[in-house]
Amino acid sequence: SRRKYSFDLSGWRYEDDFIHPFGGGISNADYESIYLEEVDYKYRARQAGERGVLFTSRYNLAHKIDFYFLYNQWKERSYLPVKMRWKIGAGYRFSKDLSLAVYHNWSDLNTGDEAFDQKITSVNLFFSPVSKLDLNFFSNYRRTENKNYGDLRFKISTQVLSALDLILWLKYNDPDFSRVSDEYFSFQVQERVRFFENCFVSAEFISKFYRDEDKTDTQAARVRMEIAW
Repeated sequence: SRRKYSFDLSGWRYEDDFIHPFGGGISNADYESIYLEEVDYKYRARQAGERGVLFTSRYNLAHKIDFYFLYNQWKERSYLPVKMRWKIGAGYRFSKDLSLAVYHNWSDLNTGDEAFDQKITSVNLFFSPVSKLDLNFFSNYRRTENKNYGDLRFKISTQVLSALDLILWLKYNDPDFSRVSDEYFSFQVQERVRFFENCFVSAEFISKFYRDEDKTDTQAARVRMEIAW
């Protein structure tokens, strides 16, 4: 049986001259964008000098309803201002194969410019019609001082064959509701194949289509091999 209440508290502190090894230690879950061949990717920003605290909690009511709370406070450097993020949410499980969750997130980045502070409302719907087939629908509505924007995402994941792990993403993104020509649609396929117990090969293909005809549609592919022992 599930616990009625659970929480997690974590904290971290790195000196400004700390050289962060790849994948080592915890840090804040903020993300930054990079661009490769005009396709935007996101990576986790793990910065020397970062210090922060993260508190998450979940409360279960009547085995079907969950309430969530998150508080996050951090500094990217010792001399920079404190940033904060709050998140509340509620979810309902109709059955083990169908659930719905709604979240609201506030962020105060304390940059002196309210245009960077966000309010985000998210709706997540999960449905598993058959064994080894999961469908997820995500909707995000974001608001800042200067603009409203959002995205719709549909995820299909299946593992019909034990060695294969296929994920298909369909995404629609509108960076600014006031400018119709800015939105784009993207198609993404991810495949992870296990050859041996400790050998994995993952492949990914992304295609992005812009509504603005003056912008160039882009495609990108990447392959990665993982060996663990």
